Amino acid sequence: MADATNPGIASGSAASGALGRAADAAHSALDRAIGTAAPAAEWIDQKARSQQQRYEATADYLRESPIKSVAIAFVAGLIIGKILL
Repeated sequence: MADATNPGIASGSAASGALGRAADAAHSALDRAIGTAAPAAEWIDQKARSQQQRYEATADYLRESPIKSVAIAFVAGLIIGKILL
């Protein structure tokens, strides 16, 4: 009965309910955003690991045959130069 006679308590509980609903909506939106971003983050991580593996393979090849690598780069440069000119 004290709640019915005191309008301050009634409006406080209404505000509390609205705040709870807003917090639930925010949590729901955040959960959806995380659920959407997780696959993208995993894809990016997978691509980064693949790129790192290619980089390491290239670096190994360059260490194993540096003269052949320079010759290939030189010929590729000549070909690209002929195409552009």
